Amino acid sequence: MALPMVLSMLVNSLYNIIDSFFVAQIGEEAMTALSLVYPVQNFINAVGIGFGVGINAVIELGVRYSVIAFAFTLIIIVGVTFEKLFQAVGNMKTTMISLMCGCITNIVLDPVLIFGYGPFPEMGIEGAALATGIGQALTLALSSLLISALNAILAAYSEVYILILGIYYKLQTFIYLPANGIVQGMRPLIGYNYGAGENKRVSQIYKIVLCMSGIIMVIGTVICLLIPGQLIGLFTHSEATIQTGETALRIIGAGFIVSAVSVTSSGALEGLGKGTPSLLISLCRYVVVIIPTAFLLSRIFGAVGVWNAFWITEAITAIISICVYYKAIAQSRLSQSTVK
Repeated sequence: MALPMVLSMLVNSLYNIIDSFFVAQIGEEAMTALSLVYPVQNFINAVGIGFGVGINAVIELGVRYSVIAFAFTLIIIVGVTFEKLFQAVGNMKTTMISLMCGCITNIVLDPVLIFGYGPFPEMGIEGAALATGIGQALTLALSSLLISALNAILAAYSEVYILILGIYYKLQTFIYLPANGIVQGMRPLIGYNYGAGENKRVSQIYKIVLCMSGIIMVIGTVICLLIPGQLIGLFTHSEATIQTGETALRIIGAGFIVSAVSVTSSGALEGLGKGTPSLLISLCRYVVVIIPTAFLLSRIFGAVGVWNAFWITEAITAIISICVYYKAIAQSRLSQSTVK
């Protein structure tokens, strides 16, 4: 089930690399512009993927969910258009603020819509589906917020660092997209077995996927340690930029292996219909931990501090992911035993 998704993810990442390679031939300025627009493109994809995952998590309510979700299509397109315009003129702060407002609003409305606080109706499992969709959408949308925030931090030092960050996010698709393909194949398997009360199989599937994701991350780490200069050299011919990029890839690559824990745990929770815990992991990985850490370390170590924030965040988020996942599993088993 995972293989078709892995292949499609690889093709998608290959497209991103080739597209960026030819853009880089125009010049570093063109590649920097591509890096600035990338988070907005990522956000557009997030909306569609979020809707799809929400429908998949609660199939019987898919039609009702779609009607509500797609009713906001025009508003979403208008909002994304303005964000892209702000990006085009270099107004990164406005884009960052707008994305943060959307994230905070979603976080507040999540429990409100599920449990019916105040004047809002209790949506129950329908609200859980909505939470799952929002959680997956934000896993890409939050990355857009993260890139925008990091761009703002790095811009204080040099545009070269923005270029390197953009190159990194193009290269990391070869690592994370195949891993996400495996995770997408895992979701329905975990959902089916959980629904059938096969908790042992759920645990086995989680561990197998964790190992598979870990292997992919090990390969990515080795590549970034052995040939970082050649990878950066695909997008620029500036020797100074290549040397700076080598340092960045080696430092960031230190967090790849441990990131398998949060990626797998988040996907497993979505398969169980636990949108809120999955969103919590995404928030820690893309906002709560990394942005403050990057800001503080940049004030101490300069731009290199931003690169170190990646592996530090992955380590902290991995610990949080394990705790959140097993707590959610324990609650699910308790709920199943109560029903029986």
